Amino acid sequence: MSTKISGSASTHKTTSTRDNEAAAKPRPKLVLPLDKPLPKSNASFSQKDGPEGMPDGKGGFRHGGLDWFAKPGTKVRAPVDGKVIEVKKSKGNSGQVFGGTVKVQGKDGKVWVFRHVDPAKVKVGQKVQAGDTVAKVADWKGSSGDHVHVEVWKSLKGGYHFNNAIDPVKALKGGVRDVDNKKSLAMDSVSSTQSASAPPKAPATPVNAAFAKAYATDLFEPFPGFRMTTAMA
Repeated sequence: MSTKISGSASTHKTTSTRDNEAAAKPRPKLVLPLDKPLPKSNASFSQKDGPEGMPDGKGGFRHGGLDWFAKPGTKVRAPVDGKVIEVKKSKGNSGQVFGGTVKVQGKDGKVWVFRHVDPAKVKVGQKVQAGDTVAKVADWKGSSGDHVHVEVWKSLKGGYHFNNAIDPVKALKGGVRDVDNKKSLAMDSVSSTQSASAPPKAPATPVNAAFAKAYATDLFEPFPGFRMTTAMA
């Protein structure tokens, strides 16, 4: 009498499916655009700005965003699931105030704006997931240091106006730095790259005390040669 073995193929298929599901974990709903800590607060959000700044409805202009310093070439990621609604490349030394710009609109209607960037290979209307690369920090010649200027608009209809702006630091609270959830680092947690025996370097003699305080030394990681001045785009 022979014994018939059955179900082995089905068992193998089930195991493979489980492995695939484990490898394709859902991405976090909110991802930090840069893979580095945010400042504890945003001293520049409501500060007075020049004519290129956001009109505040009172005859003045406000910065309305966050200047997040990083090396040129650093990836800029979509914070949320949504679609690309604008892609503008830099025209070099043409006098552009913002240089390259990418805008991503989330499913909730909020618009995430990234300026002083080199757009990635993304197109208007393209759907993106939280964590997808949409740009890179540009070697921007029109400001004090290379950075991405981040804005968050309440709605597209509200446009470029301070009354339509949300402080990016507040909007990104709870965002993770690791898109695969391996570290599950929140923006308000201390950087895992810091060493207890080697404290992080402080920014080089910042002249704006409020700005320096926002970028506290336990969260700010300046790159070699970085110098901060009062001019912030």
